[in-house]
Formats: sequence, structure tokens, C-alpha cells
Amino acid sequence: MKTKILFLLLTLAFAGSYTSHAQERQSALDGRKYKIDLMKDGKTESVETLIFNKSMLQTPDCAKYGFTEGTAYVKTTQDYYTWSSTLKSDKEGAMGWQGSVKGDNIEGTCIWRKSGQPPASYTFKGTAIK
Repeated sequence: MKTKILFLLLTLAFAGSYTSHAQERQSALDGRKYKIDLMKDGKTESVETLIFNKSMLQTPDCAKYGFTEGTAYVKTTQDYYTWSSTLKSDKEGAMGWQGSVKGDNIEGTCIWRKSGQPPASYTFKGTAIK
């Protein structure tokens, strides 16, 4: 009987911690996609897609160059969200993204750091893909 109670308590404790962990892995931006203009010195250099999924930021356009997805740190404010993420590539360095989302609009900055080169600074603006 004691063994059954102990097993039940351990099962409930594990289930509770699993539920808490699963909830932590979701962000307010999960499931959203944005098409952005990535600009340098006010001129569009490329059109990119940003995807928020399972508290991660992905950009298929950067993945072509070896950048992996990165954790998306999202903060909810009164009527918009702020977020940041770092995508890394073994060959191409790291891209630090930060921005804000209000309604269907997204904007922010991206700094690309690559060994042996000065950091490249970009801005971006875009809208939700529905």
C-alpha cells in the first residue's frame, strides 16, 4: 500500500513538473510568421521570413547559410510585445535580433557578427503572414 501511494505521489509530481515545463516553452508570439524587409542604411537588402514557434525564432532565409533557430525571449507589455533572439552559424557567425510586435506589424534591429569582420547593423519592418 505504501509503495502504491509513493508511486502515485511521484507520478503526480512528475506530471506537474512536465506540465509546468511545457507551459514555459510557449510564448505569446508562437504560431506567428512575418515577412520583413531587412534594411541597411535605409535600403532593403533582402526580404526575409521570421517564424515564431515553440518559443524559438526561425528564419528559413538565414537557415540556407547555416543559421540555426534560437530561443525567442518574449515580453508582453500593455498593447505590444518585445522580443530578442540570437541565431548562430558555425561558418557565418551570429545574428542578434530584437524587435517589437504591435498588431500585425513587426520592426526592430539585427546585428550580424562574423569573425574577422566589423559587426553589420540592420533594421527591419514587416507585417504578419496570415
